[in-house]
Amino acid sequence: MGRPQDGDRQGADAEQERQDVAEDPGSTLVERIAAFFSALLIAAMIGLVLYQAITGAGARHPDLVTTVEEVLPQAGGFHVVYRVENRGGVTAAAVRVEGTLSHGDAIADMAEAEIDYVAAHSSHRGGLIFRDDPADYDLRLHVTGYRRP
Repeated sequence: MGRPQDGDRQGADAEQERQDVAEDPGSTLVERIAAFFSALLIAAMIGLVLYQAITGAGARHPDLVTTVEEVLPQAGGFHVVYRVENRGGVTAAAVRVEGTLSHGDAIADMAEAEIDYVAAHSSHRGGLIFRDDPADYDLRLHVTGYRRP
């Protein structure tokens, strides 16, 4: 016998392929479970993006809230540690914080600081330095401005 004909080789290859397919039972249970959870994760991510797009549409400005965390005496004054929380859905950059010590309408001392940025739904700590003890005065902190990044 000579060389097998091309048609004979193609027939043998096709027969081998049919046997390989017949032996493959399809995807296993583990593969099906992994595919299900992958599809579930992708659907959840799409749902989260849509939810944020729908509910965050009105959040066009940061909502910046200041709170005093602690007052620490130091050489030459008092260190007021504060936290600025951005409850809004937009990042604020160059956030300026002003603190005042006052008795009634009379301001005894004032300090200012700037925070590089406060991302949406996050917070940032900073400090203001006063000459006088804040315990002896009415301490007020507030954000005086920001810019969009």
